[in-house]
Order: sequence, then C-alpha cells, then structure tokens
Amino acid sequence: RIGGRLLVVVTSESVDILSGSRLEAVILEGKQARDEGGFNRFRLVVQTRNAAEDKAKLLRSFEAVSVKDEKTHVHVVGTSEMPDFYSR
Repeated sequence: RIGGRLLVVVTSESVDILSGSRLEAVILEGKQARDEGGFNRFRLVVQTRNAAEDKAKLLRSFEAVSVKDEKTHVHVVGTSEMPDFYSR
C-alpha cells in the first residue's frame, strides 16, 4: 500500500509459470483487492534475473489478459534493482 492509493504486489514467480490463466487469476485478484480496499491503482511487480527478456514475454501475456483495465499494470524488475524478499 502506497499512499492509500496504490496497491503493489511483488512476486518472484517465474514468468513461464506466471502467464496465461495464472496471470489472469493474479490480475483479477489484484483488481478485486484494489477495489475492495478503495485503492486507485494496482501494480504487479515481477522480480526476475533476466528482466529484459522476461519483460517482453510477460507484457505479451499481459496484453491477452481480459480482466485488466487502465488502472492495472505489470512491471518487471531485475533482481539487482530490488531486494530479493523470497530467497530467505
């Protein structure tokens, strides 16, 4: 929760797993949490070792997600850009 307006979910789930119906489900759940919590926007942040390649794959999958809206976005960041919360 950032400023009471932005809901951010960070995951290190692999892009290969986080595609198709899995991505659709995650986006839908995030949108529902956004709306129920009174947030304006929802961001899914995917942490990956190969950000450049994985970003292209994930954005292609995201384009096919039918439940997304203009307040729902996906970001891909490299592991060096943020702490790895999931390695411990």
